[in-house]
Amino acid sequence: RNQADVLDLAARLELGATNAYLGVIPAFGNKDLAKVAARLAADEAMHFTVLTSALGRPLPAAALSLVRDACGREAIGRGGAGGVGAALVASAIS
Repeated sequence: RNQADVLDLAARLELGATNAYLGVIPAFGNKDLAKVAARLAADEAMHFTVLTSALGRPLPAAALSLVRDACGREAIGRGGAGGVGAALVASAIS
């Protein structure tokens, strides 16, 4: 194994952690807990970004997108169909 292998593994783990935190937010009935999970997801996404950059890889083009939730508020979500779910999560914690 080499440095690139270690960075690749770390990037995949950070992406998995990001998705795990985003996935549990809708289950929280407590907005304070949801906010903590959202902040942790943001930290993990930052780690993924740094590791991806260190590997010399471009970030996925549709990784993040601005979408509007049901109340018309802007929310940052994952591109594609995931963006809608993330918008609903954002509206639940705001």
